[in-house]
Amino acid sequence: MSGFLAPTTLPNGAVAWLDDEVRQFTRDLHELSPRLALFREADKGWSIVEVCEDGKPRLICRSKPNAKLGPEVIAMLREHDIRSRANQDIAQRVISHNEKIVADKDAKIIDKRKAVEEEIGFYLRRAST
Repeated sequence: MSGFLAPTTLPNGAVAWLDDEVRQFTRDLHELSPRLALFREADKGWSIVEVCEDGKPRLICRSKPNAKLGPEVIAMLREHDIRSRANQDIAQRVISHNEKIVADKDAKIIDKRKAVEEEIGFYLRRAST
């Protein structure tokens, strides 16, 4: 963590002194979803919770004590969030995957057909001599 601490007003009106790393992380977290919140529990680490539509918090993940916050945490959250824009192309990924499977099967059929044709050709040439 950096050495610079700055006062930050929290949504409940309280003021907390946060360093640049934590402030940037919370900005990135809110860009992912404004309903996500970061909490620090003494000797327990960080907790990320989502404030659900009914107003109740739901634990998303919890860190180990002294864990650092960074872009990899945001990336992990984005990757596992089925509602994020990063996962909206899942239908296209499934279609591409299925097309690859079909293409692989077609290639195997063509290879098998060529092998059979070569074998038949061999026996026909042999029978004609």
